[in-house]
Amino acid sequence: MEKLVFPLMISFVFVACKKDNPDPTPEIETIVGTWKHIAYEK
Repeated sequence: MEKLVFPLMISFVFVACKKDNPDPTPEIETIVGTWKHIAYEK
């Protein structure tokens, strides 16, 4: 039984993995870029 469970779990891991999409969604595309720290707050 253990010999069957391990390959089955490995196959689920490989199926569940996917590449991330590096492109930002259109809603947040306007805030993507270099930010500049301009103030401090205590």
